[in-house]
Amino acid sequence: MTIIASDPEVMKEIRFKSIIADCRHFEKDAATVLWRAENEQALLKSFIQKEFDDIMANFDTKIVKLKKKNKVVICNGVVI
Repeated sequence: MTIIASDPEVMKEIRFKSIIADCRHFEKDAATVLWRAENEQALLKSFIQKEFDDIMANFDTKIVKLKKKNKVVICNGVVI
C-alpha cells in the first residue's frame, strides 16, 4: 500500500491506530493520482527548461570564478 498525502489538513485527520480506515476516507481514484503526477512532471520539466533557457541566455564567458586569496602572515617567527 502506498499512501501519498500532501495536504496538511488531511494529515491531521489520519491517526496511526486507524490509518487504513482514515486513509480510505480520503482515498482518490488511481487515475486521478496518476494524472496529477503526470501534470506535476510536466510542470517540473517546463520549469527546468525555462530556467535553463534563462541561464543560457544570460551566460557570459567573460566572468571569471572568484578564487580565495591565501594570505600568509608572519609575526614573531610564527606563520599563520
